[in-house]
Amino acid sequence: MSHLFKEKKKILVSIKLLLLAIVFFILVKTCLIYKGNQFIYILFSIISLFLVFFSFRKKSIFYENFFGVFIFLGFWLKFSVIESFDLGFTEGLSGKTILISSQNYDDALIASCIGMLGIIFFGFIRQKFFFYPNKIELNINTEFYKKFRNIFIILLFFIIILVCFLNFYFLIYQRGLVGNSYNFLISGFIKTSLLYFLSLCVAIILFFDLASYKKIFFLILSLVILEPFLSSVSMLSRGMIFNSLAIVFALYKFSNKINLKLEINFYLKFLVFLFMAFYISVISVNHLRIANFNIGGPVIDENNKQNTEYKTITEKFKTNTSKSFHGFYHLLIHRWVGINSMLLITKDKEFLNFGLFNKSLKEKYDSRSISFYEKNFQIYPIDHYQKNSSIKGNTLPGLMAFLFFSGSYVFLFFSIILFSFFATLLEYLIYKSTNKNLIASGLIGMVIAYRFAHFGYLPSRSYLLFGSIICLVILFFLVKFIAHFIEIKLKK
Repeated sequence: MSHLFKEKKKILVSIKLLLLAIVFFILVKTCLIYKGNQFIYILFSIISLFLVFFSFRKKSIFYENFFGVFIFLGFWLKFSVIESFDLGFTEGLSGKTILISSQNYDDALIASCIGMLGIIFFGFIRQKFFFYPNKIELNINTEFYKKFRNIFIILLFFIIILVCFLNFYFLIYQRGLVGNSYNFLISGFIKTSLLYFLSLCVAIILFFDLASYKKIFFLILSLVILEPFLSSVSMLSRGMIFNSLAIVFALYKFSNKINLKLEINFYLKFLVFLFMAFYISVISVNHLRIANFNIGGPVIDENNKQNTEYKTITEKFKTNTSKSFHGFYHLLIHRWVGINSMLLITKDKEFLNFGLFNKSLKEKYDSRSISFYEKNFQIYPIDHYQKNSSIKGNTLPGLMAFLFFSGSYVFLFFSIILFSFFATLLEYLIYKSTNKNLIASGLIGMVIAYRFAHFGYLPSRSYLLFGSIICLVILFFLVKFIAHFIEIKLKK
């Protein structure tokens, strides 16, 4: 991204120095108080930092970009910030910090290093066979799109509003809640649309706009923020920023490859609006979760309901708002998946084996019970969700910790390579099936990376997400073939 700063090199240098100073400060402070072998922490830091830089090399792909960032945030940064500032671990380790031995720290960091080395090793192999070209030539017929462009945009806007409204009103898919059961196809379409399909439609329209007019329109750019915002609020998710960032990051790469140079001010303004929308969405979702479902809200004492009207309305609103802001802080520091789960599962390494891993693959959905991970590693009591049948949140181990259920470093290393190969293949097929739509590739690369970073609950049902992506690839290839066939016929 350095070409954006050619006229402002001092700004770029200042940003780099500031980030390096912050990282160095956290690294040194954590190293000095690290409870285990300091050499292992230093090695963990070197591999983690190398992974981030490696993930953004010239021949990187989007899956590597995002998965590398998720792993860095969930492992090195989360661990180092919590340790250096003595914030205390949550997400499965709340109240158990004193049980973490120095050997436990070392075991968790070693396993994390093995997983990261698997990502790096596959990256070196992958770039010898597939990487995006430096320049992309767009040889596609956009006349049909130009003719019906306004209809496509209006139709997409109303579909976004309709899907988000139906999902929120009928409680089909909300994070942390048991959704209402409806027709499999209807529920599947709503869930897929909210997770990535509506964002993918925005990415496709943005791509055709660039191919047709070689410029970016404010209306389309606003959809890049509006759609994830509405979808996230609709499903009570605090992750709206990921789809938007994936699209704008892919836009940056794509515009550079088609010689459409966008000014740095364009990206800065977009990011300002994006982070404002993200902040509002998180606060809104936190408030809705507390006010409507009492998730993260005050515990109601059934024996003492002497609430005045003032307490019911005013004080309750202030309390919920305060908890909403606190939830935003907790999200930024503690919600990244990674090191917590690795610390937890390596606490009793003798418990880890392939039998445990195989059992985890057979996990079945049960809205009244905690997950396999939560049950086997004693994160919650077995009857945790029986008190409120509508609430169903899960603590996730993440892909690397999940694979290390086996207790085998070799299995962890090669399984990470296999998962990365599968992710790369899907991203490549999206790129080929959509006529080199790098924006769509970026979104799908992020969706897969996000899924891997939050892996571990009902792993056998991953076919629903990946199956939908494969179906889209087949559909895109089919549409591409039909369009090419019609174009040949018209020429004759």
